Amino acid sequence: MNNNNNNNGYVRSGSLNVSSVGVLKQYLFENIFICRIGIIKSFDCETQTGVVVIKEYEGLKISARSISNFNLDLVEEDEVVLLQSNFNIFQESDNNHFDKNYYYILSVLNPKKIGIKLDGLNVNLQELDTQSENIKFKAKKLIIDVDNIEIKGNLKINGIKFENHVHSSGTLTYVNSSGLPTTANGKTGPLA
Repeated sequence: MNNNNNNNGYVRSGSLNVSSVGVLKQYLFENIFICRIGIIKSFDCETQTGVVVIKEYEGLKISARSISNFNLDLVEEDEVVLLQSNFNIFQESDNNHFDKNYYYILSVLNPKKIGIKLDGLNVNLQELDTQSENIKFKAKKLIIDVDNIEIKGNLKINGIKFENHVHSSGTLTYVNSSGLPTTANGKTGPLA
């Protein structure tokens, strides 16, 4: 190839000028990394797949799949950020990139529910501050290994209000599910 200034057949190292870089960025944005805002019409939490619509293409229902780190629990009308691509990242054998579009959910804009499926989660925090109407833990076993527990407000155990607490002997007495008083031994402190 001859060395001309219009770079029609090749690009030399250092030959891209500022306008060429801008054109390249614009090309990548318009043809490779196309993001849109989509609205969920239906979503399957187990498979992380669903149907979305894009405001600009009213009435066109598009299949999409979540590639978020989180296990999203999306409902109708949730807004999501979509990545449009010619590549099917879940099927490597699909090498026809010219006449197909795939949509991937990157994140949710107004999350109401986010689930995480993990085998283990370790959190090391100085302080955890939460505000919630209700918090529910569901587990076969709950182990709390702390130096002090402070409970403010009403305490119910097995649906019955806890009222008896003996600090001096190091016991905690509560009414169990059958209605009988039950004593738990160990370090205890007064309830506030």
